[in-house]
Amino acid sequence: MLYDGISIISQSNYIKPEVVSRSIYFRKGDTYSTSKHQQTMQRLNSYGVFKFINIQYLPDSDSLANQLNLQLELTPMKEINLDLEANVVSKSTGFSGPGFVATLEHGNLARGANKLQLKLKGGLEWQWSNKSTSTLGTTSYNVGLSSSIVFPKVLKPFKLFNTNRFSLPQTTLTLGFEMMNKIQYYRMSSINLGYGYQWRRSSSITHIFYPVHFNSITLLETTLEFDSILNANPYIRKSFEEQFIAGMKYDFIFDKSSNKLAHGFYFQAGVSTAGNLLDWIKSPSAEQTRPYTVIGNVYSQFLKLSTDIRYYWNKKGSQPCFSTVFGRWYSLSQFGGFTVCRAVLQRGSNSIRAFIARSLGPGGYKSDVNSDIIDQTGDIKLEGNVEYRF
Repeated sequence: MLYDGISIISQSNYIKPEVVSRSIYFRKGDTYSTSKHQQTMQRLNSYGVFKFINIQYLPDSDSLANQLNLQLELTPMKEINLDLEANVVSKSTGFSGPGFVATLEHGNLARGANKLQLKLKGGLEWQWSNKSTSTLGTTSYNVGLSSSIVFPKVLKPFKLFNTNRFSLPQTTLTLGFEMMNKIQYYRMSSINLGYGYQWRRSSSITHIFYPVHFNSITLLETTLEFDSILNANPYIRKSFEEQFIAGMKYDFIFDKSSNKLAHGFYFQAGVSTAGNLLDWIKSPSAEQTRPYTVIGNVYSQFLKLSTDIRYYWNKKGSQPCFSTVFGRWYSLSQFGGFTVCRAVLQRGSNSIRAFIARSLGPGGYKSDVNSDIIDQTGDIKLEGNVEYRF
């Protein structure tokens, strides 16, 4: 088969010719270029559908000039993978039961190197002792279904920007739903949706842009026992407020942290916002007063800025590392809007550890009322880290 000046020989229709064509940066008559060779290898490897990739440059026996023929050998890998995981939990509250996770992946959907992932997870728990009279049924359970599809190209509804110079482009679509039922306390559901792009302008610069980022959490039903806990503890009440987050986010990443370099450097800067478009739509309505709601939930309105800077001094057998992380949340109520602002959390495997919840901070915060309870969420995050690896 001859496609776009490229001769393709294949025993099966494993992948579409246009997918191979757009990953080869050489054309007939081009001068050899190391950068084009590397771009071709990177693009083919990014598909994740080939077990082996071999590029050879063979002398053209039909030409008297110093010409080479590019010969590309691609060995396909298995398209479909299924992972199954099972577990059994036992808790001090008297609940026990099984859980499972099933993940189905298709790495070459529609012969276009499109990656599809479907994940189903769930669990059941029974309380064998300490049963409560105020319950939502007899069984606690959680079930969730999430899906994602990654296209190895930019899919855009409108020609808003030029993508011809993008390297290793991807378009990602995610959708998920989860239902949780804790029989002693509450029944809750959540929905999330994302649509975004990722691309490179060079080997060290990556852009990630999500024009659509949506998350909705709804508390469907509660027990009297759970309501009494919320009334007594504002910390927990804030954690279970219904939220509707709809916005966009962008991340810029500069990564030259390879251990092959004497001095490695990593820089990430991100900005995300939510609620502005919804607020613009809702504001003209004189019949509603703040806080405005969407689908029965108060929506969040905020602006978040974040940076992550790392420096690596690569010595023989060791690596001193220095890093700093800064994050800042701006509640748009400062500019006339309303917010249910998500708190900046100092926790996680790559963050500050060894502190119980709300024991770190809040610095010089002073409450207007005389109370031992500090009902204040964090809006600034600042971390520093020094390591010596060997």
